[in-house]
Amino acid sequence: MAKQSRNSGRSNRRGGSNGVGKFIFGMFFGAALTLLTIAAWMRFGKPPVAVSDAASLWEPLVASVPANARAKSEAKTPPFPASEDTFEAAAKLYRQQCVSCHGAPGQSSTTGRAMSPRAPQFFSPQDKSVLASQKPGEIYWKTAYGIRRTGMPAFGKTFTDTQLWQISLLLQASNGELPDPVRALLTEGLPPLQPTEIKP
Repeated sequence: MAKQSRNSGRSNRRGGSNGVGKFIFGMFFGAALTLLTIAAWMRFGKPPVAVSDAASLWEPLVASVPANARAKSEAKTPPFPASEDTFEAAAKLYRQQCVSCHGAPGQSSTTGRAMSPRAPQFFSPQDKSVLASQKPGEIYWKTAYGIRRTGMPAFGKTFTDTQLWQISLLLQASNGELPDPVRALLTEGLPPLQPTEIKP
């Protein structure tokens, strides 16, 4: 009787081990099959690589979500306050380097609207809220380091630290009313662009 109990215990242990082994094998097999399916889809299928293709569900997760989280966690405090002088200096720089993608007051950028994801038009009614909840330090991070898979370059390699903060303070304030001289500088010398009203 005791011998039968010992044999039964060994059988149960072997059965349990086999069950765990099958489970682990199934996990590895499933993962391998998933990777092979993705590889085959990338090689022979039609992944959305053209800008004109409809955006995949995972694209916002890959770009915007982690970028927003990192910018928020690494945000610094501006070394100087916002002022009209700061805005005027930033407006000149914005007009030279940013308006071609992000538009200007009363004007939107055809190039920016054709990008994928679409570049936000910071002075348009539809996109003004994009920066409303962001601190200058978050905007600074995105401007300095750029965001992969969005077309946003890293201006930290071309702008000085002062210029980065000037731009960040200007954009953070763009959700409200800017002084008239600043608005004039933002559009001075620009060719007529399309109206601000844009398609979602």
